[in-house]
Amino acid sequence: MKKYTLALILIIAAVLLFKNLGNVYLWEDEAETAVIARNVFIHGYPSPWDGKNLVTQQNGQDIKIISDHYLWRWHPWLQYYILAPFLKIFGQNTFAARLPFVLFGLASIYFIYILSKRLFSERAAIFSTLLALFSWPFLVYIRQARYYSLILFFTLLLVHFYINFLEKQKNSWVWFSLVGILLFHSNFVAFFGTMFGILIHFVFFNYKNIKQYLSKIILMFFVMSLFTLPWFFVVDYFSIKQDSLTFNQFLSSLKFYFKNLNDFIFPFIIFILSIFCIKNLIRYKKEIFLLVFLAVSIIFISCAAIYHPFTRYILGVFPFLFILGGVLFDWLFKKNKLFAVFILVIILTNFFNQLPHWLLIPKYYKNITINLGLFSYLYEINHGYDGPVEKIVGYLNDQKEENYTVLTNYAWEPIIFYTNIKVLNRIHDENSKLYELTKDQNPQYIIPRQCWGQMQIPEDYRKIELLQKDICWENREEPSEHLFETAVSGPNVILFERK
Repeated sequence: MKKYTLALILIIAAVLLFKNLGNVYLWEDEAETAVIARNVFIHGYPSPWDGKNLVTQQNGQDIKIISDHYLWRWHPWLQYYILAPFLKIFGQNTFAARLPFVLFGLASIYFIYILSKRLFSERAAIFSTLLALFSWPFLVYIRQARYYSLILFFTLLLVHFYINFLEKQKNSWVWFSLVGILLFHSNFVAFFGTMFGILIHFVFFNYKNIKQYLSKIILMFFVMSLFTLPWFFVVDYFSIKQDSLTFNQFLSSLKFYFKNLNDFIFPFIIFILSIFCIKNLIRYKKEIFLLVFLAVSIIFISCAAIYHPFTRYILGVFPFLFILGGVLFDWLFKKNKLFAVFILVIILTNFFNQLPHWLLIPKYYKNITINLGLFSYLYEINHGYDGPVEKIVGYLNDQKEENYTVLTNYAWEPIIFYTNIKVLNRIHDENSKLYELTKDQNPQYIIPRQCWGQMQIPEDYRKIELLQKDICWENREEPSEHLFETAVSGPNVILFERK
């Protein structure tokens, strides 16, 4: 019966992930991934240059120039090599751009079950996968055409092979090394966070018999270093100018991550119930500490390595919270089935997420809102969504002119992906080799997006107003900013056409 339950969960997950997948147009960062992946078939490597358009969101800093080759260096390259064949086979469209990442996301839900069952029990595994299924931010991240689901999948797989390694299974060090390499080339911050958490757990629980593993550990780290660290030097990553991180910024990021995890993923106050099942937790102390070490390590490494925090950087924590929650619900279910179901419903309504604020600030109760995010997500995948990118692209594709240019201050990549237009980008350094690739003083269209600074509009341009709201980030994945339906308030999208 439990096997059928897992199958049913995966079927429901597939429906929730694939339904209306191609409806909402790619936003800026998704389109960046898709355009660079498309260029793999032109150059054989991830490049921001396709012969007509240049991709850059960092004024050229995200590009390494070697002779006449332009290498993308802002992100590791695995996501581009994975996506490229899907665009080649299924066409350059929204659904194809998101398809491989949804497949990895679906596999991640399955591996949440596998890992939870292996560490605890089959019933705990079912509860863990249910929590993942009920988490709308988790589903939204998986539906993005970016590296997010690769982080989820390879993090879970790495922990799986780490357990194999501890059990001294044959060739486990080989598989651990391979998955570690793949995780690095998905997102190296997630790699270091996960690896550091595993290392802490290993030393904490295996320091007495470390000699039994030492030769294999040295071999693993040598192999992983051989196939990961050279990437930094190939793309000259460390020459990228980045903001210096202060201790206050570290603390601010830490606060941001814990708040978002509590508010949108899993309410930490629920773990107070763990006090009542302390005997059960002690029984599984190695397993519990593994999940805790991993979660804390990923968060702290992200705080230390990234100046501007976004929830996407700690995606690897999500499955571990689901598994910890699954263990807790397994215990609750044994004690009182009705109470366990009640707590599960409370999590869905997001009440416990708000409770800490209510306790700390009594007047806050006036502003408590029941977050029905899962139901809003269901609305999103069952209805059409119209955003500014779709309206802009539709208008530009309807024009009969050929070989014209567009100047805009945001959403370059979606226009590049959905049209054949030359889109001018923001290279400010006239001495840069990249400057000539985008130089044009007389674009046919100027599109000043309202959140991205003023643009000078010459007098010989006429104003065109599109009946679509000019929202700032299109429909990004960040939980606090995600929109479930078409925006109905705010200024409309404005274009200026040369007369």
